[in-house]
Amino acid sequence: MLHLVLNLTIAGSYFTISMVVAIGTRHLPEKVRPFSWGLVLFVGSCGVGHLLDGLGAMGILRYWHIVTAAVSVTTAGLLVTRAKVLFDTINTGQLILKFAPSGIGLFRVVTDGPGIDLLWEACSDSAASDIGFDPLRHPTLLSVGQPKHSQKDEARGGKSLLDEYLAVIDLGEPILDREIEYGDPNTPEHGWFVQNVIPVSRKRVLITWNNISSLKQAQAELYKRATTDLLTGTGNRNALAEQSLNHFAGGFYVDLDRFKGINDTLGHSIGDALLKAVVDRIQATLESDDRLFRLGGDEFLILIGKLSDPVLVRCSSVNHLSQRAQTLLQHIQQSYWINDREIRIDASIGVVDASVGSIEALVQAGDIAMYAAKKVGGRVVTWSPEMIAVEVRRESIERELCRIRDRYDQEFELHYQPIIDLDDPTQMIGVEALLRWNSAELGGWIAPSAFIPIAEKSGEIYRISRWVMHHAVMQAKHWNAKLKVSINVSPWDLEQEGFVHNLGTLCQQIDLPTSSISLEITERAIARDLYYYQKALRELSALNIALKIDDFGTGDSGLQRLLDARWESVKVDRSLVPTNGDDINRIRLCRSIIQLSKDMKLMTIIEGIETKEQLELMQSLGADAAQGFYIGRPVPESSISQDWTISEPH
Repeated sequence: MLHLVLNLTIAGSYFTISMVVAIGTRHLPEKVRPFSWGLVLFVGSCGVGHLLDGLGAMGILRYWHIVTAAVSVTTAGLLVTRAKVLFDTINTGQLILKFAPSGIGLFRVVTDGPGIDLLWEACSDSAASDIGFDPLRHPTLLSVGQPKHSQKDEARGGKSLLDEYLAVIDLGEPILDREIEYGDPNTPEHGWFVQNVIPVSRKRVLITWNNISSLKQAQAELYKRATTDLLTGTGNRNALAEQSLNHFAGGFYVDLDRFKGINDTLGHSIGDALLKAVVDRIQATLESDDRLFRLGGDEFLILIGKLSDPVLVRCSSVNHLSQRAQTLLQHIQQSYWINDREIRIDASIGVVDASVGSIEALVQAGDIAMYAAKKVGGRVVTWSPEMIAVEVRRESIERELCRIRDRYDQEFELHYQPIIDLDDPTQMIGVEALLRWNSAELGGWIAPSAFIPIAEKSGEIYRISRWVMHHAVMQAKHWNAKLKVSINVSPWDLEQEGFVHNLGTLCQQIDLPTSSISLEITERAIARDLYYYQKALRELSALNIALKIDDFGTGDSGLQRLLDARWESVKVDRSLVPTNGDDINRIRLCRSIIQLSKDMKLMTIIEGIETKEQLELMQSLGADAAQGFYIGRPVPESSISQDWTISEPH
């Protein structure tokens, strides 16, 4: 009896709870009702189970537990399904917020009738006004990138995008960030927008549009700035990197000669105006398929379009490129009028054909050929594979010069070449200190003419000059100032801050008279930049350090240079020395230089004496001193005779 009452009471409680839930959730939203009805069924089934147990219907109760389990599983599945829909809705909302669309619309797939179409269920009021037009009613857009299937599709223009929407619904994967361009690029109606298609349910898609026309315009402007030289309006290195050599026959690497001097003397405004004028002159010679790029400073690269004339194609393309480069050089060399000032400028041009294989290789080869042209005084030079070996050697020397900074003492040596008095050829009056490099890495002795120009260009000359100066001065001290040591000085040394002060301090510290050393400066250096060196030359003269003009007669300086500093002597270059008594013109030239030097109280030193006949000839002309292989080759300091005399020239 107690068992019956207890089960009936529990069953009544379950029934009461299910009624309360059913009544209390009648006004809840439709989306939530499946949850409440699932709870009512579950609680009610539990109450029926206790009722059957109290009445003793054990057979029926056994089956009822199966029913209750089925109801529980069904209810759980329903709840999970509804929860997934809820979460999908949340995710869709997050996507909508993420894209912050200018326009948004919800569409339902309609399958009524013979075909499939989309029905616009809802959209933002400003869907069309925010982006300037209605994308779904713009026929030129709706067919972009998709084929039209029928005349109906052609008229409506919507089937192409409909195919995309149906694919999104079928696969359940959204199409995000699809950029669509509309309008003619040359008209104000041109623009861009981003479209996103997001599946919402089995028959609905959410479509958003974002107007990105302003962003695209900003990107185009940034791209233009990144690929355009702002001064000349030509392409820059970034634009060049995007080119393919497949479209060109070759290129010209152009460098303006002495442009830095124009900038320094006339000012950067004149220099900038000249660069623009040069660009205009170059562009006037270009054909429609050619492209001009400014690589920086006064360097340009011109890509030459492929030849269209079959006759020219059969001919050597290299010859054609060379001829065009010569024509270009002639145009560049013509006078320019900048601010009522006539300016002339030359150029060095390296010519490269497309056989090098790539834009990067063309730039490298053009640079090599251009420097070869610059060495011979501004002209056109065509690149050849043999130049690579020269450039590789140059780069190896430059790299090794940097690598041995801490071990100059192991690889550098100073050799000394005797300078004799021509009145008494057995008397040595001085020596010239000459740098020698025995490179372990590069396989032995490297000629100074091979590594000194590279050191000057790379900046290593400053460190090397300090080493040479220190060791030469210390050697002069070791000889107790009995022999004057001549030291070659690079123009870059004279530009270095504190050069003169450091040299004077070194002599003072070791108690060496400054009259025991002299500095040799090439005529080419003083011809080009003597103005910049005058202060240093005056300071050196004030320290009683003798100054010599080296390689006299090979530069383009005027005789006025002899008045611009306190020179002690003039060294006549070997190229002006007569080989024998029949070399009349050189004899006359040397006689004039020697007489001019005597009149200006300058000593004349003749370089490159290699025969006894040359020595006697210079003695007859009245030269003061001489040096050369006949007199003595450069040797280490240990090989210089201790009595400072030469018994007989050899």
